[in-house]
Amino acid sequence: MKKVKDIIVFEGMQGCGKTTIANKETLKKQLLSNDYYKDYHNVINLRCPGDGIAEVRNLIRTSESELDNYTYMCLSLADMNELVKKSIQPLLNEGNIIILDRCFHSTFVYQDFTIYNRTSAEIISEHVMNIFGHDLLDRMITFILDVPYEIYKTRRNYLNDMSDTFEKKFEKDEGYGEKFFNEKRKKYLNFALCPYRTAKMILQDVFILNGTIDINYNIANVMMYLNIINDVRRS
Repeated sequence: MKKVKDIIVFEGMQGCGKTTIANKETLKKQLLSNDYYKDYHNVINLRCPGDGIAEVRNLIRTSESELDNYTYMCLSLADMNELVKKSIQPLLNEGNIIILDRCFHSTFVYQDFTIYNRTSAEIISEHVMNIFGHDLLDRMITFILDVPYEIYKTRRNYLNDMSDTFEKKFEKDEGYGEKFFNEKRKKYLNFALCPYRTAKMILQDVFILNGTIDINYNIANVMMYLNIINDVRRS
């Protein structure tokens, strides 16, 4: 009998609604009232990057001088390691459900390079396995909120926030921005539809949610998938 899924990850492009659903009190209440989580005490929200090494979030998101891709990757992985060791593992041991606003999935999406004849995907997969280990990866379930470029543009303009280093690439010009956005969006969708060969060993139970629909419908979808997966694991 395997442990229930108690590390819940929300991923996706900026403006997809992942932070909104991750912080929704309705979701937390439904989790704690669910029979599969009756022995859990609380739901804890963590950001990745940021809650492992606070300074890393600003370095990645708003660095004045653009850093090398390998540097971005190493910063993300270092933050992830600290997050697991100092927060995720202790909080799970204390009987908490963890909700992550992003995780290693975005590192795959935004880092695409080759160094010393090794792809970034190979390097990330290896490090993620070392950081999380089989046990934590087995307890993780991922929901990718998907939105088209037009929705992204509308939401970003409404929020008037283009401080993110990577988001600025979407805005260089209309043609380039949309192309770059769709390339990254496709990578997110591939986690569920056709995982990268090198990432298959660390990816389990990844589901796509429609980020354009009412948030309450997606909370219901999250609970439905959790019930299905947890039922299979407990049977």
